[in-house]
Amino acid sequence: MKKALKISLFILLALITLICGFLLYCVIISSEVKLDESKLINIDNITAYYDYSGDLIREDCNGSDITEIKNMPDYLVNAFVAIEDKRFYQHDGIDGRGMARAFFNNIFSFSFKEGASTITQQLVKNTHLSGEKTLKRKISEIKLAKELEKKYSKKQILEKYLNTIYFGNNSYGITSAAKNYFNKKPGELTVSESAILAGLIKAPAKYSPVQDINKCTERRNTVLKQMYEQKYISKNDYNNALNEQIIAKRKENFYDYSYLAKREVDSILNNRLKFGSGYKIYTYYDKTIQKILETATVKGYDYTAILTDNNSCVKGYVSTIGDKSRQIGSTIKPILVYAPAVEYDEISPITPILDEKTDFNGYNPSNYGNKYYGYVSASTA
Repeated sequence: MKKALKISLFILLALITLICGFLLYCVIISSEVKLDESKLINIDNITAYYDYSGDLIREDCNGSDITEIKNMPDYLVNAFVAIEDKRFYQHDGIDGRGMARAFFNNIFSFSFKEGASTITQQLVKNTHLSGEKTLKRKISEIKLAKELEKKYSKKQILEKYLNTIYFGNNSYGITSAAKNYFNKKPGELTVSESAILAGLIKAPAKYSPVQDINKCTERRNTVLKQMYEQKYISKNDYNNALNEQIIAKRKENFYDYSYLAKREVDSILNNRLKFGSGYKIYTYYDKTIQKILETATVKGYDYTAILTDNNSCVKGYVSTIGDKSRQIGSTIKPILVYAPAVEYDEISPITPILDEKTDFNGYNPSNYGNKYYGYVSASTA
């Protein structure tokens, strides 16, 4: 009996020593890992852009489009909680049950395919750590997740997570994803579209609605089922979302008014001020005019279209070429047209040239101001 007791005590002591040694190892390898709040989306330091009526057009932080959680529908937020971290509101950053399940599954599968990362862990991994699957990174992730939960509320963590997570299709954050996949703002997304975006997190390329509509549909339905079982949506909402047709668009080179406003503000400030510290930018943007421009696009051609009012205030803007300079138009004629004609004795400075409305096989360019001067000298032309 005494021998059995001694063996038991020895085993217990060995286990305690092993645990203490492991904890000491965790402290040592994660000692240099610190939570850097500057790497997180800070809603207090956003720059907001408004239209001519004072309505919000866009918010950004460090140049990235963001949306405050108060402007997202509950079902959008809950879609991510349901599929990514169902015990999000109960844990302190680490889901012990999830980690235990993943631990045993990894042992039996001889792999590290399950990470059991909570939303909090995903946030710190995406903003502070690399994607390598090592023990050191996992320990660092756990440490940072616990620190994050102490500093921020669950609502704040979700807001930062949704504005930084990658959705594929060159879309970082929910605002970019909603626009690039559905041409909507996050507040305009349906239950079905919200489930699609939540489902993308696991494997953006695999479940993308512009890559494989069948896999996307299967993944969406999985998310919707979780939302319904966790009572985030009603039976009616669940059925309607299941039957909603998936219509997504592939991201194209398309620059809108908010892009132009951001570019112009950057140009005006020119690094003289610390941009991104709570500025409010007021513009002449008119969403009705903007919609007209966006629907009057020319397929297959690069173009820039701008509409201004009588005071030259820009009301709408669309472009497929972004920062490229505009065509120089008629200002190049003295060099490319008239100068060579003079050089080759085709005309002289006093040669009369007829200035009138002309039709080039259906193409009818107009003079500035629609004014025509009849016969003028080459010098005047």
